[in-house]
Amino acid sequence: MRKSRPVARNLTIDYLRKKSARSLDGLMEDEEHAPLQPADTRPMAWEVVQQHEQAERISAALVSIPAEYRETVVLRFQEGFALDEIATVTGAPLGTVKSRLYRGLNMLMSRLKGAQA
Repeated sequence: MRKSRPVARNLTIDYLRKKSARSLDGLMEDEEHAPLQPADTRPMAWEVVQQHEQAERISAALVSIPAEYRETVVLRFQEGFALDEIATVTGAPLGTVKSRLYRGLNMLMSRLKGAQA
């Protein structure tokens, strides 16, 4: 078995060397080959449905957590505010904003896990 490995390897190398290399420009000029079309980047229908269902679950879970935590989570992730901006908007110290965000996310995750079970 050991002797056949180098033979197979060498045959593969010889085959690849003999195979003529073609440039990508040559492929585009070739009339036989149609130009490459970009892949469709639109989401599939099931992905849209899945995203919608996930958004509904998250919204339901958000409503179930206390307002101070919900406000912090929404400002951070839906509105894209930085932590210091949230502190300014809410009038809470930065440390309080961080703890509300941490606790709010934990509450949100536990409710989402409970909804899946």
